[in-house]
Amino acid sequence: MKKVKFIAVIMVVVFTGLNAQAGIFIDITSERFRPIPIAIYDLAGEDKGKQISDILREDFSLSGVFELVPPESYVETPLPVFNPSNWRPLGVEVVVKGSVDIDNTAVRTSVYVYDVVEMKRVLQKRYTAKKDKIVALAHRIANDIYKSIIGREAVFNKTLSFVSQKGNEQALFLIDFTGQHLTDTGLREDIILAPNWSQDGWKLLYTAQEKHQWNLYFVDFKKGKKKLLYAARGVNIIGDFLPDGQRCLITSSQTGSPDIYIYDLASGKKTKLT
Repeated sequence: MKKVKFIAVIMVVVFTGLNAQAGIFIDITSERFRPIPIAIYDLAGEDKGKQISDILREDFSLSGVFELVPPESYVETPLPVFNPSNWRPLGVEVVVKGSVDIDNTAVRTSVYVYDVVEMKRVLQKRYTAKKDKIVALAHRIANDIYKSIIGREAVFNKTLSFVSQKGNEQALFLIDFTGQHLTDTGLREDIILAPNWSQDGWKLLYTAQEKHQWNLYFVDFKKGKKKLLYAARGVNIIGDFLPDGQRCLITSSQTGSPDIYIYDLASGKKTKLT
């Protein structure tokens, strides 16, 4: 087992709160769908509140599902009070308010989301995150707001991985939904194919070509370890994790024609499927 250096993008968010009412499902694929006007206040209390709100606005603007209402049109204070009759004449359908409190190590954020059409609060949550995880915190909040209104998961808090040429090698990078905050994972190979992430976001499977040999690797970013899973003559390609997170699919042509196997990550045992 080989130890390597990694830079991992990590956010641990602990939240408590109440989803006051289940969100109303909106069919965004309908021909009659139009962007939903949303007012997002600067979160009150600290300078970080504006930073979080700016990221929320960027996420919702890029989604194509929401239309941002200019702040100069806002008719209520940033306090968590809500009167739908204030917003109906403006055509606003969703209002987001909240506050931020910061101590030496953590950011605590309270968020309130109001549905003007339904005349009720649809989300109330309190989040806690490390001070250096503001961006990830904002994406998480945006994802929760989106789900409370649309009824579906968003991708604001997802991290995308891609492979890029760096010198004579290929490197694996991470980037957030907005195309910003690029992170070099430290992984380098001659060729990298088919990176697949575990559901917890800590583990990675990928295929690499090294000296004309296709090898299958497992990486645990939390432990900072890289492990060679499988190496054999022929073409070997890694698949995705199985739902249990303890096994994966692989394809190998070691016996001649390509066959599909279930591979146990702990024991290394292969079970042939085809």
